[in-house]
Amino acid sequence: MNMKSSRLSCIFSTCLISLLTLSLIGEAEAQNLNDQMSAANLAWKQRKYDKSQAILERITTNYSGRAPMLYGAKFGTIWYRKGLSELKLANQAKRNNAGEDSDKWFGEAAKSFEECYKKYPNGAPGMAKSTNTAHKACLQRWAEANMGLGEYKKAIDLYKKFMAEREPRDKILPSPGGYYINLAICNFLMEKAKIPEGIRNFETALKNKDKMRTSDTGIFAAFLALSQSVIKENNEAAMVDFLNKNRSDLAKPPYPLFEYTP
Repeated sequence: MNMKSSRLSCIFSTCLISLLTLSLIGEAEAQNLNDQMSAANLAWKQRKYDKSQAILERITTNYSGRAPMLYGAKFGTIWYRKGLSELKLANQAKRNNAGEDSDKWFGEAAKSFEECYKKYPNGAPGMAKSTNTAHKACLQRWAEANMGLGEYKKAIDLYKKFMAEREPRDKILPSPGGYYINLAICNFLMEKAKIPEGIRNFETALKNKDKMRTSDTGIFAAFLALSQSVIKENNEAAMVDFLNKNRSDLAKPPYPLFEYTP
């Protein structure tokens, strides 16, 4: 073998070793990531949302720099799951009247859903080919996080963006009725309340309760938001009109609201 052939052989061998090393590293990283995801999923099932969030936080911190090239759009689902864990923590803190912690986790959830939507779109150039199955769903969860922060206008915009972009396979969360309830609450509680628009959304969810799977807790939450809104805006007439128009639906168990109907 001449010197030139020897050099080429050496270069080829070096490149092959490098590729094999990178491949092994990639496989090891993938296995490590799978192990961490399994641990995060187990923590979620056990309702240990703080543990689930911590694992997913570590994953996104360690992998996000190379994620588009290595995993493509599907890495966005990890940000989505992180956001879901943070929503759970936010709502737990809210129920415990821990306002500071609640705001913290709603804020972190909003960032996670934004990352999922903006940085991991399907079909983006320069990314490994894969699918972010949560790309549209995260818009709704992002809206929920903004509701928790009291950013009602932003929440409405995100809900509308979801409806404009969704495909038939994209489920309306938490249910079609829950979607209209959330829109109603946002309209009632935004800085300058839009009571008529809120009532239209509320009535849609109320009159189609069974078909849209509107929850009882959602109906009570919307009614409370409407009550707060009419008091703030000094518009009791809107409440009276709402109660008169929806007397039959509000008189059904488990709603005692008919007691307030004039």
